[in-house]
Amino acid sequence: MRKKSLTFYMMCIVVLLFQIPTTMVQATQSTYVEAYWTYTPTIESAKYAGNKWFLSTTEVGNWVGDIVGTSNEIGRVVVHECDYGELPFCLVNTGFWFVKGRAYFTGQVCEKSGTFVLQFVGKRASDTSNWYGQWVILSGTGELATLHGQGDWWGPPGVFPPFDVYVSGNIHFE
Repeated sequence: MRKKSLTFYMMCIVVLLFQIPTTMVQATQSTYVEAYWTYTPTIESAKYAGNKWFLSTTEVGNWVGDIVGTSNEIGRVVVHECDYGELPFCLVNTGFWFVKGRAYFTGQVCEKSGTFVLQFVGKRASDTSNWYGQWVILSGTGELATLHGQGDWWGPPGVFPPFDVYVSGNIHFE
């Protein structure tokens, strides 16, 4: 008798659960974006150790395309396998460059205004190779508060600023 009561109650619970309206949580459709990011870096500090340069940088950037506005960036650059030389040149650079940083953006994305924080990482094989890497949006404010996105970036080598980077990827608003 007890087993039949338990089965009856379980069936009632299942039927009741199917009666509860459910709502689907869904992100908006992804949008492909492209932009050019032109930046001018400043080396704030440089340390040479272990055949590597360790650089702390700040940058001022301008964005045009699907992302329009300005940014301030902070970053770290490591130049591997670099015989000691005057920056930004190494006497012999047989290794790669690595960069990691954050861009603090103010402007518009797909005609919505606000700010966002973008994290980027990248590398290049030598001081004459193209830069390439990935980016992800960490947070936003204003109409960009629900903005999420990620993608790729690349840029040609250069010695004298400003430098241009091509940014592409997918974004969505939740």
